[in-house]
Amino acid sequence: MERPYFNSQLMRWINLFDIGLEGRGWHGADSAHPYERLPARAKSQVEAVVWELAGHSSGLCARFKTDSSRLEIKWKLRFPLRTTPHMARVAETGFDLYVQRGDGLDLIGVCGAVDQLENQASLAANLTRQPRQFLTYLPLYNGPEFVQLGIDDDATLEPIAPRDADQQPPIIFYGTSITQGGFASRPGMTYPSILSRRLNWPILNLGFAGQGKMDAPMANLLGELPARAFIIDPVPNLYDPDEALLRTAPFIATLRQTHPTTPIILMESVIRSMSHHWPDWRRQVTLANAGFRQAYEQLRASDPNLHYIEGIHLIGDNGEMTVDGTHPTDWGFAQIADVLFPMLNATPA
Repeated sequence: MERPYFNSQLMRWINLFDIGLEGRGWHGADSAHPYERLPARAKSQVEAVVWELAGHSSGLCARFKTDSSRLEIKWKLRFPLRTTPHMARVAETGFDLYVQRGDGLDLIGVCGAVDQLENQASLAANLTRQPRQFLTYLPLYNGPEFVQLGIDDDATLEPIAPRDADQQPPIIFYGTSITQGGFASRPGMTYPSILSRRLNWPILNLGFAGQGKMDAPMANLLGELPARAFIIDPVPNLYDPDEALLRTAPFIATLRQTHPTTPIILMESVIRSMSHHWPDWRRQVTLANAGFRQAYEQLRASDPNLHYIEGIHLIGDNGEMTVDGTHPTDWGFAQIADVLFPMLNATPA
């Protein structure tokens, strides 16, 4: 349950953006808004719906150290509240908070929008006054206009700068609503963010619900960024099975112009539990995956750094791992992370 906030007049408020955001590939003058995932110039290059989805803050996070006894948060959302019955409001519009303990992280707080665009809530309270390192993730299916973090008026806060892309090039995830985080229970439970914590490595989440179709402008944009590896997960959005075959080679060729040896992992569509009982849907997914596989096999002959994961291995054939027959539960996201972890852990850091 979301905690109420307390004694706000005795708190000091800090702009979260000033602390430093990780998960943004483009910075400074390149950005139209501090919480967007694509650069301003992309607005004229990508479809309007992709540009709007770029305003969703999936994968963005902030790290900091403070000795405050409590952490509160004020934020205003940029987009209208959705009415998605099978996605938690915390995940769509809210925040979750982790605190460092030894080599691991403990979740200690969550909050989501309360039927309004502007909100204030508590993320943590009743902490002993000692320095701790925190990590907070931003909303998955909306984006903030502003975010302020509240600490005790006499507490200290030390920003932890986003990891340098030259020293730790991010793992870049490009794909569909599943990549964006549909339908995790909270922001930190997408499979890219789970992997970021397990690997202790920065990531960029460039999942665009319904729009991860390997369009040429997106290949050009991804190619601009430093990357430790690319995970490409478009098949669930390729409704014409022939598209998977036709779009894959040009998309990969564009990435290879700037990333000739960077590992690229192609992921088939998950096996949707509904497809076992809906033959037309099963046929469509099977054909799309087959087209994707065919393109991979053609490319693999001359590209040893191209890798492939079959959909059956992502969440298996287990009908318990989705919310709606397609989008994973937290259990499903953890399973996808389990499959990807050994491959990414083996890529050069």
